[in-house]
Amino acid sequence: MTTEQKLDFIAAKVSQTSRLMQVAEECAELIQAASKLARIEAGDNPAAISKDEAINNLVEEIADVNNAIAALRLDDVLPSGIVEVLQREKIDRWYKRLKTEPGK
Repeated sequence: MTTEQKLDFIAAKVSQTSRLMQVAEECAELIQAASKLARIEAGDNPAAISKDEAINNLVEEIADVNNAIAALRLDDVLPSGIVEVLQREKIDRWYKRLKTEPGK
C-alpha cells in the first residue's frame, strides 16, 4: 500500500475536525521539542535528556507535523497549490529582511 493510499484510508476513518486537532497537537509537540533543543543549546538550563535525544525528538515531531498536514491536505480546507505559493512568498520576505537588516 502506498503512502497516498494510507493517507486516503486515514482521511476516510478520521474526521476533518479530528485531523485539524491532530495538526494542532503535533505542532504543540514540535514547539516543545524545539524549545528543549534550544534550551540545551543555550547551555545554562540543564535538561533531563541529551542533545542527541533532543535532536531525535525534534526530527520525530517534524515528521509527525508533516504527516498530520499531509492527511489534512486531502480535504478542500487547503486549496491546491496555495500553501506552496505562500511558502515561497514568506521565504522571499524572510530573505529580504535578513539581507536589508542594518548592521548584519
